[in-house]
Amino acid sequence: MDLGELQVFLMVAKEGSFSRAAERLYRTQPAISLPSAGLRTRSGQPLFVRGARPVRLTDAGTLQGLRQNA
Repeated sequence: MDLGELQVFLMVAKEGSFSRAAERLYRTQPAISLPSAGLRTRSGQPLFVRGARPVRLTDAGTLQGLRQNA
């Protein structure tokens, strides 16, 4: 995971929204979704519950975030 992906992951988790994370990071929504999809592919599991409002971390997403912040 590179620094940009970690920044996106943490902002989506903090904001609970891909759109709000994009606004806060001065990026487009697709520029936020692509790094998230790459993380999901590498981890082999979904990291966010996408249908939920606000977006929530899955158990795997929580573990991924804890691992990256350690």
